[in-house]
Amino acid sequence: MRKFFGIIVTIIVCAVFYIACNTTKNELVVSYKNFDGEIEQQQNLVFAFNKDIYPDSLLQSWDSTDYVEFTPAVKGMFKWNSSSELMFSPSQGFQPGTEYTATLTSFILNRSVKKYSFDKESFHFHTAPL
Repeated sequence: MRKFFGIIVTIIVCAVFYIACNTTKNELVVSYKNFDGEIEQQQNLVFAFNKDIYPDSLLQSWDSTDYVEFTPAVKGMFKWNSSSELMFSPSQGFQPGTEYTATLTSFILNRSVKKYSFDKESFHFHTAPL
């Protein structure tokens, strides 16, 4: 009975280790963001990724590509601060007392040399009421 139990435990440990190693190896995820819950109306939003996905030669330039889709819509520009960090700066600011959803788009990977799997993540936040 002990031998059987030992085999089962070994199989479970190996399976967990295998899944843990393979799920993040080739997957692009947001590893950090500078907001959670409530944001300021004029706040820049920063998204940091677990992989380098943008060429160094194009960093620090403002870009109108919709890397993130906002609902309700927010006009603004994007800038890659590093090969793994994207910043959004709203041109008119966020509306007061409004619930927002930010969804990453597939444009995130347009300039990446390596191909990563990518699930469109969504983030919810709001601005303070008037």
